[in-house]
Amino acid sequence: MVEQQLQAAGVKYYRAGTSALDAYFELSNPYHRYLYARADLVELVRIVDNPDFPGIHGWDLAVGHPEYSAPVVRTEITPRVYIRCLEEATTFPQEDPKVFSFLYDPVGDRYLDKQDVYYSLRQRKLESPGDLRSSAVLIARYGFDPGSPAALECPQEALPIEEQRLLLGDILTGPHPQEALDFLLETGFVARFWPELPAMDLTEHSKEHHPEGNVWRHTLETLRYRNSTDLRLSLALLLHDIGKPLSSRSEENEFESHAELGAQAAVRFLRQLGYSDSVVQDVRFLIRYHMFPGAISRMPVHRSAPIMSNPLFPLLLELYRCDLSSTFRGPEGYYKACRTYRTFLKNNANPFRDAEGKKLLRLYVE
Repeated sequence: MVEQQLQAAGVKYYRAGTSALDAYFELSNPYHRYLYARADLVELVRIVDNPDFPGIHGWDLAVGHPEYSAPVVRTEITPRVYIRCLEEATTFPQEDPKVFSFLYDPVGDRYLDKQDVYYSLRQRKLESPGDLRSSAVLIARYGFDPGSPAALECPQEALPIEEQRLLLGDILTGPHPQEALDFLLETGFVARFWPELPAMDLTEHSKEHHPEGNVWRHTLETLRYRNSTDLRLSLALLLHDIGKPLSSRSEENEFESHAELGAQAAVRFLRQLGYSDSVVQDVRFLIRYHMFPGAISRMPVHRSAPIMSNPLFPLLLELYRCDLSSTFRGPEGYYKACRTYRTFLKNNANPFRDAEGKKLLRLYVE
């Protein structure tokens, strides 16, 4: 919508940063969109709908919300658009790392390589490391090799909440979030800015069911099995076991009530990062019930029906599949859950049967 408004107003613009690189590497699921526009701020405010001023270094204007504005059955993200004003006809900002100087002209369908970074893009290797955040995004979205993490220093200054949310979203909606998150953990960034997460790296799993090791290793492994880079699914996978370090252990239950504790911890974490209430509540549901699909084949329908009726249940099944896939348990529990869910949907759509499949006419007669 923003790009259409700029085109209608005759404003020359370019996709920049990850938006240009997403086009080059053919990523179709942007979390945000970044534009350079040949216009001043006053002109842009007149052209775009409902602009606001994000207070993020280097960007003059923002339009839209960074999360889902569509019904929960959709998996596309409506990206928040950040715009930088380019008032001089020939001047482009000097970016660090230089690969972020790569631009895409969507109207002319051409790329602009102002700092000769094409070779770096082809090799997916940085000539200069930039900072931790840009390196993590390049790892997660495009599979870049950042070199040695020891060469990068964790920033000690405060990082605005919106920038933290931008970073986490750009990482989680990329194809390789597990490598980027591990990179940020190793460099101390996670402990500095997201201190709720490192405890997972200190919490050991039973090797009987979790060959990948501790809770952090298991969490990263689940992200490898996604069939979608859906934001809510990815946030839920990242946080689905955040309650394990908070739970008590016994012989009967290794991590007692970890789903409930994790849902509460995830809500606090996401609210601190400024996620909208709709995203927070969706992720809370997914984490609170992430163990549920494994039990529905043994539960009476009157107990399982309220959860299976939720529009998020297909996403819950996907979370369960990713969770199972990173363990020794195998996929049979997932297939059972899918069969139970299909039967529930079939019976629910049949006006002559109840949710358990019993014939309604016979029930009425009896």
